[in-house]
Amino acid sequence: MSAARRTATHVAVGAILSLALAAPAQAQFWPPITEKLKQGRFRVGPLALTPGLELDAGVDTNVFLAQTEPTRDTSVDLRAALDAYCPVRSRVRLVGSGWLDYNYFKRVASARSTDPGGQGHLEFDLWRLTPFVGVGGLRSRQLYTTDIDERIERTEEWLNAGSRLRLTNQLSIEFGLESRKFRWGESAMSGSQIADELDRDSTTSKGGARLRLSSLTDLVASAERQEDTFLVAPPGLATTISYRYLAGFELAERAFMTGRILAGVREIPAGSEGSVSTYRGLVVQSSLVVPFLQRLRLTARYDRDLYYSASGVTAADAVLRNTYTYDRFQGDLDLEGPLDLVLRLSGGYEAAHYLRPVTTPDGPIDRRDDVYTIGASLLWRIGDSALLGVAALRTRRQSNDPAEEYERWRYGIQGFFSP
Repeated sequence: MSAARRTATHVAVGAILSLALAAPAQAQFWPPITEKLKQGRFRVGPLALTPGLELDAGVDTNVFLAQTEPTRDTSVDLRAALDAYCPVRSRVRLVGSGWLDYNYFKRVASARSTDPGGQGHLEFDLWRLTPFVGVGGLRSRQLYTTDIDERIERTEEWLNAGSRLRLTNQLSIEFGLESRKFRWGESAMSGSQIADELDRDSTTSKGGARLRLSSLTDLVASAERQEDTFLVAPPGLATTISYRYLAGFELAERAFMTGRILAGVREIPAGSEGSVSTYRGLVVQSSLVVPFLQRLRLTARYDRDLYYSASGVTAADAVLRNTYTYDRFQGDLDLEGPLDLVLRLSGGYEAAHYLRPVTTPDGPIDRRDDVYTIGASLLWRIGDSALLGVAALRTRRQSNDPAEEYERWRYGIQGFFSP
């Protein structure tokens, strides 16, 4: 692989990772073990290790996402991560990943946090059957979704198990079960309101099929049943059951265009909605990386789904939950320039549309938020494993609730390191 291609790959991976961390979690609890993970960056006997380090340091012009009188501060976001792969003889494979985020603000001490997380996965072959089991958890206190503008501690813990059955060399089926806990802390502004709305135990059962169309392309389909039991809910309305159906294509690492495009339906039918609204609508999970002329690389991602809101709705003397459809598009164009420089141009759009009216001082409204981002960075390649440079990102949220609008700039130093 050429140095230009390696650089573009590092930049694209950094963009995809940041997007994945910002997006709400999905029930994807049997991710494929890629060739890149198997090879690793370092070898210790059979153990393959891939460390990584990401840095964003500079100025944040609106720490609390305020509409007026924004708080400006110097900030440092540092992430250290490690992926590990270890085969045990020929039939057993162990995969693990861990990360530690350090978030520092010079003046606003209340916004600082140190956020750890990790997960592990074990799978083994029994003829055509490959059972697996996984476990993981995280703790974080940084901004999570466009629905929550406060830095509130949240924790997630999960345990999953299932199996993959190879029916033929081209066709396989998968099935599994995951249990996940979501817990939120209290905040100075809203007390326990967010925890009351979002604390829940979730159980997801999933089945899927994969058909190999070629050495580089798979046709995939899946069906999920998700049961969410909220810790605080009106009598008889604690449990919401929803369904997600997806189908599409996955493109292998060696393909010219890599990634996945999946689309389908998310449904909360009448009789299983619990304290939320019934719903039926489009769901999309897609991400693509496309190189052009060896010096250009486009990374694009679009996701759409339904999520629980932290803002409750009072109706008929009962506290009901709100939900919102969430669309997110992010695109990054990387240009390999002279003097080992990489120019990245980025843009994004997010839309949140709430299904139930939201209460405001002027009365209830059908709230809709639109978030626009635009940014640029100029990075210098240091060898074939590091990128360091300057970056600027502008974010603006528009809403039909004026109190929810804000503008924010973040600019300073950006770096990626994977030895």
